[in-house]
Amino acid sequence: MPDSFHDWLTQSTMTGDWAGWRTWLTKKGVNISGHYFQDSAGNPMGGASKNVRYAHEVGVNVDFDLKKLTGFSIGLFHLTVTSRAGLGLGAKLPALDSPQEIYGSPTVRLSLLSWEMPWNRYVTTDVGEMNAETDFESWSMYWGMNNYCQFESNAICGMPQSIAFNSGYSYYPTAHPGAWVKFYPAGNDHYSIQFGAYSVDPTIGNTHNGWKMNLHGATGTFLPFQLVWHQGGKDDYSGPLQTNVKVGGYWDSSQVNNV
Repeated sequence: MPDSFHDWLTQSTMTGDWAGWRTWLTKKGVNISGHYFQDSAGNPMGGASKNVRYAHEVGVNVDFDLKKLTGFSIGLFHLTVTSRAGLGLGAKLPALDSPQEIYGSPTVRLSLLSWEMPWNRYVTTDVGEMNAETDFESWSMYWGMNNYCQFESNAICGMPQSIAFNSGYSYYPTAHPGAWVKFYPAGNDHYSIQFGAYSVDPTIGNTHNGWKMNLHGATGTFLPFQLVWHQGGKDDYSGPLQTNVKVGGYWDSSQVNNV
């Protein structure tokens, strides 16, 4: 335990080193982290009704460095479990999109379970239970969060919303069977060519499907591609400001009604 409140505020992690266990696990290749955040939103005047609503998300992330664990260069294993609860203001106004970016899919659910393999400087793959939002049509990460999500409204959080509304694009915190491959022609992250494939499942966001890991009920496959040009500093907001240009498209094999 830290000796003072000041020491707690200035330590590198919120919960400390767990009597040395955290450092020991990290050296063995196991990195454990977590998060909590909440969105409170209110409508003080006008509109259909005056209400205040609170929603939150709690998550646990575990990343395994398989080289440290096994001695073999066989990539990384990722696990993320999230729990959402609370109420959404959009149900009372109403609104075209959720005023709170974390409201939705209110249950304990598997959000990521994947094996990532950097084969060399030029090719990286990832396969497992995942979502397209993490790697396609996303912005850079600042302060541990997608830069689209620095505002509370879900209207831009994660990705441009028109893609999610018009296709089977999968988004956080849901996890779908999927995979992606990224090619780096210059051997660095300045240029990349990316392809992905994700199961389209309109029911995956339902409360009882938090741990669904099969293709039952899938309507098709979402196949995105993306060309990326990146310059600037790292995603931790150090160094020069970033420039990111992304051009891409997708094909969704699902059959839907023409409205």
